[in-house]
Amino acid sequence: MSEIIQSIIGYKVEVCGEIEVLFPCPCCGFRTLTERYNPMEETGYDICPYCNWEDDGTIDANTYRSINRGSIADYRQRIRENPNRYYINKWIKT
Repeated sequence: MSEIIQSIIGYKVEVCGEIEVLFPCPCCGFRTLTERYNPMEETGYDICPYCNWEDDGTIDANTYRSINRGSIADYRQRIRENPNRYYINKWIKT
């Protein structure tokens, strides 16, 4: 985090605090989600800030999801065509 801040503001800073536990996005694979979809509790629905996929429990990459207006495969194709270069090094890929 300190490297990202340093690249933006131009000088070194110290970042303190607990490391946030993040879960991998089922679409892009980056650890961006603060919670995973849980069908038993109907919780989750976290939106990935990298690829904008809303985690709705979908596992099949080719299943169209109305909430996301596409499938995981569609989103992955969009990422390949238009990568979000600013955020690429922010999250750990699983």
